[in-house]
Amino acid sequence: MNILIVIGSLEAGGAERAAINIVNELAVKHSVTLLLLDGTAEQAYPVHSAVSVVYVLDSGFDGSFVKRLLNHGRRFIAMMRLIPTVKADVVVSFMTHNSILTLLTTWFSSTPQVIVEQIDHQIYFVGHLWRSLMHVTYGRAAHMVCSSQGVAEYFDWMPSEKITIIYNSIDITKFKPATAPEAPNTLPKLIAIGRLVPQKGFDLLIESVMQLPTTEWTLDIWGEGDLHNDLTALIRQYGLEDKIILRGTTQDIPTQLQNSDIFILSSRFEGFGNVIIEAMACGVPVVSFDCPSGPKEIIKHDHSGILVPNGDKVALMQAILRLLQNPALRQQLAEAGRIRAADFSHATIANQWEPLLHDIVENNSSHAH
Repeated sequence: MNILIVIGSLEAGGAERAAINIVNELAVKHSVTLLLLDGTAEQAYPVHSAVSVVYVLDSGFDGSFVKRLLNHGRRFIAMMRLIPTVKADVVVSFMTHNSILTLLTTWFSSTPQVIVEQIDHQIYFVGHLWRSLMHVTYGRAAHMVCSSQGVAEYFDWMPSEKITIIYNSIDITKFKPATAPEAPNTLPKLIAIGRLVPQKGFDLLIESVMQLPTTEWTLDIWGEGDLHNDLTALIRQYGLEDKIILRGTTQDIPTQLQNSDIFILSSRFEGFGNVIIEAMACGVPVVSFDCPSGPKEIIKHDHSGILVPNGDKVALMQAILRLLQNPALRQQLAEAGRIRAADFSHATIANQWEPLLHDIVENNSSHAH
């Protein structure tokens, strides 16, 4: 198959990482072209050497409304020119804005398009214009892949036979328990990972651990974002500077996870929650808010992790305390979590993508004839 995959960029982010995992896995057996709509973003993920990468525009998605509108117009014209030259059997687009642009540019094309949705539109509002365009264009797609059941729920206006749930994958050769365990941490180390934005709920996490009745812990928060100063002020306000450290970004998440004792997901909402699986694969027990959508599809409560009511800071504190006080439970959850993480290997997930794309291409060619 000749597959064209459209994404915004390869900058650090869950959707981008999920896209590149699929790109690299499909490139082993198929001809894959990757169309990047934003040529300015820093490339955070390596691309398989067999993939042909095409940059649509040397400008980003930021700026004033007029500038963004002009850039989308320029993207549209560039895509009209570029997409036909690829001669793809199927087009796969990731993220709402990119999918809408791609559907508009291929409006009169007979090539089937698959859209991949990874955000929960019941909670995350893309704006009136984009939401309207979504309703106008998405019906023209051959199929939609959603990263979780929760993400799919919004699309009850799409024919259900056009929607498939395929979870995101992780690299289990990279995310695995440490081979030679380091000396145990002097104090149990809690870890959280994600962009410093309201969605990730690090304010809730700080206000939760602040209530712990023990000082026998430290917390590393990995990630960067707009809330850096606010979170620093919150840590200072509670006098937790020696307990909680904002570590910034890291190129080596597996090592940071391997060196930790408990992973915490404090998000207000997710599209899936890749990082939960990454922690599980590294043998780290997981405590997560039962937020929409993803965590409860990954974690079996009290078996492969602990789920607590969404936004409940006291319940989160109690779950963390329970694990701090119970190393045997930590071990038990870690082992069950590792077994669960294997369900999300690149190979397992690629084995769901390949037959789906194959059927879509077959159906399209039979209709064409």
